Parts: sequence; C-alpha cells; structure tokens
Amino acid sequence: MKKPIRITHFLFLLILVCSASCKDDHTGENCIDNNPGFNPEPVPEMGSLSLTFYNNSKITTRQQDGITYAEITSGDMTVFQYYYTVDPEPMAIDDEYEHVILFEVSAGTDEFLLSGNDLDRANAMFGNFCFCSAVGYFPITSGCVKGQKMNEDEWQIDINILAEIENQHYFSKMLSELFLKR
Repeated sequence: MKKPIRITHFLFLLILVCSASCKDDHTGENCIDNNPGFNPEPVPEMGSLSLTFYNNSKITTRQQDGITYAEITSGDMTVFQYYYTVDPEPMAIDDEYEHVILFEVSAGTDEFLLSGNDLDRANAMFGNFCFCSAVGYFPITSGCVKGQKMNEDEWQIDINILAEIENQHYFSKMLSELFLKR
C-alpha cells in the first residue's frame, strides 16, 4: 500500500525546485563568477583612466537644474571611483567626455558583492559628462560589483553593470582591475 505524500514533504520539494530554477543571471555571483558572458574590457588606450578608492569618505549628492551631481566627501565609508576622461580629437571643440562610476561600502569591509538593492544602498551611480543633453549622475540599475581587499593600498574590483541615462541610452561596463588607494 502506498503512503500518501505529506504536505510538509510537498512544500519542501516545491521550495527546493523553485530555488534551483529561479536564479537571475544578472545579479548575485552569477553576474561575475558564474557568468560566461562576463568578459572584462581592456583598459582603454586613448584617454586617461583612474581607478581609486578613498578611506574615511562618503558620496554626497545634490540636485541643480534637474541634474544630479556627486562628490566624494569626508565620512565613514570606503568610496570607489572609476574615472575615465578622453579628448578624441584634440583640435575639435566640445568632443571630450568623462565617465565616472562611484559606489561606497562600509569601512572595515574586506570583501563584498553588491547586486540588486545593494547597489542602491551603496549609492552606486554612473556619471556622464559631455557636451550633450544627458549629463550628471544616474543610478546603476542592474548588475553587480564584487570587491576583494588585497592589502591596505589595493582592492581587486570586478564590475558588470548597466545604467540607464534619462530613458534614452544605456551605459554598460565590464571591468576587472586593481583600484589603488588615494
């Protein structure tokens, strides 16, 4: 005679099946470690790239004329900054641009993985500055950022992010580099 399946066994199986099949390839560790599509871009040959972190800092934002501005100020966090600037044609006027990625983590952290709501809590944002209509800082809307402290002066940072710029354009970045203490 067959034994009936108990409701607790059924619920356990249902939760197990759902947790195994309900994974998002754009968040969590799948965004970098288990993502075959994570292919970090090489450091650009043109322009200037700075990858730095600031201890005892925080990100402060302000609004002016509908544009969000951000700056790194004194605080109790560790702030990471990707800063890329380029002037593609030195003789041309108004063709230069800057891209900035900013985010912060709690001081004293030795490793982290930011995804989903963590990106918002980390004030993760992308800055676009150019002679164009979409300037300022915009929230990073999806992806993940992973960090491992190598020593007091270096962090290994992996970035796989997407930011939406005024419902018009998207900025994406895949990066795996050392960030140096400022």
